[in-house]
Amino acid sequence: MFDTGNAGSGVRRLPGTARPVTLPTSPGIRPALRLAPRLLLAAALAALAVFVMSDARSVAAQSGDQERRSAVEAPGAVTALALSSTATSVTVRWQAPESGGDPARYIVHLRPEGGETGSGRTKTPKAKKTSVTFDNLEAGATYRVWVRARNAGGKGERVQGAVTLPQADALPNSIERPLEVIRCDDYFSAAYCDAYR
Repeated sequence: MFDTGNAGSGVRRLPGTARPVTLPTSPGIRPALRLAPRLLLAAALAALAVFVMSDARSVAAQSGDQERRSAVEAPGAVTALALSSTATSVTVRWQAPESGGDPARYIVHLRPEGGETGSGRTKTPKAKKTSVTFDNLEAGATYRVWVRARNAGGKGERVQGAVTLPQADALPNSIERPLEVIRCDDYFSAAYCDAYR
């Protein structure tokens, strides 16, 4: 493998190189090769080529993803938004957009009136579902709701509404009516009623 023309000098030549490679002759020490500048340059260029090709593939993949996203049209605004409520819940109903691309999902957000941005609750039903219900709300409070459609092309315009929940349901009439007092003396003799008092 090495040109060993001068075996005792510790100097060897790698095939195809013009400059000598020094190999230490001390026992127990692994040889340290000093490569010719041309070999080092070739190795560096090879590593650079691999990096450039990898980066080019990554850019091409990102470009392809962007082209696929731009090929899908974002959905339009949902239609026929309707809100209904009980003392502690809000049901939100809507219809699919009449313009733009087909939605993949919807985003439904409910927030108390005056609540901070980012507060509230969000649900993301699939495209076939066009109603959701939010439970465990505060009776008498006002809530703002918005709905928008989304797909791979982006998000549609928000459609908003507001609803005020009624106060807590009144007690049933049977509980509100005072109890009727029945007197024993009105139906039985005084002696009979006294025996059971």
